[in-house]
Amino acid sequence: MMTMTRTEAEALTLEIVQASLRKAEAENARDLAIAKVEEEFLGKIDECTVSIAEKTEKLRAWAEASPDEFPKGKKSIEFSCGTIGFRDHPAKVEKLKKISWENIVASMRAHKILKAFLRRPQLEVNKEAILAQRKELGLEVLREVGILIKQDTTFFVEPNAEDSDLDVKVPA
Repeated sequence: MMTMTRTEAEALTLEIVQASLRKAEAENARDLAIAKVEEEFLGKIDECTVSIAEKTEKLRAWAEASPDEFPKGKKSIEFSCGTIGFRDHPAKVEKLKKISWENIVASMRAHKILKAFLRRPQLEVNKEAILAQRKELGLEVLREVGILIKQDTTFFVEPNAEDSDLDVKVPA
């Protein structure tokens, strides 16, 4: 056990307080420097973001209008500097806008085939099972009870990260 006088304890407390104040001062200086750097580059970054969005939209429009440019069976095109294409997101079960899930459950209970796609005991739609067998069930059968299968597709542009031949200058 360490023995310390009250005077020594107070001196040690003072050292901790002083170190804490120096630390806070250094953190404030760091935060100000970070804010200054962020402010300096904000305009350049925003300009690039807007440019990327505008050019991506033009490229998406071209890709949609030129399906014959895509290799057979592919949803993307590889260029020397990057890849563009369409990416499918996982399908999901949704309801028609004006129909409630309660009404869908009631319709499914009365349906010869679809009642098997209700979970028990609280009787809810088994969306995973419907997704797994959506082709066998058919979209028309699902629509009869108010169910839609929705799958979003997004356009993407991915630069070729290994391409060092690009004329890109980063400010020093």
